[in-house]
Amino acid sequence: MLAANSIAHGLESIQALIVAICVLMITFWRTALKVLLAVAAILMLLLITSGAAIPLQELHHLIK
Repeated sequence: MLAANSIAHGLESIQALIVAICVLMITFWRTALKVLLAVAAILMLLLITSGAAIPLQELHHLIK
């Protein structure tokens, strides 16, 4: 009985560890994606203000 109880406790510890790792991974990737989106927005803003994105806008109008 004690052996089964200790095995169950060990499994609960492993499950808690897995849940904690999953939460950390989700938090990391959500933050990483937000940072990447912010960097992409800043780069696009820099391209637009420098005039480098004008050919991209002309290409968009040609496709329509």
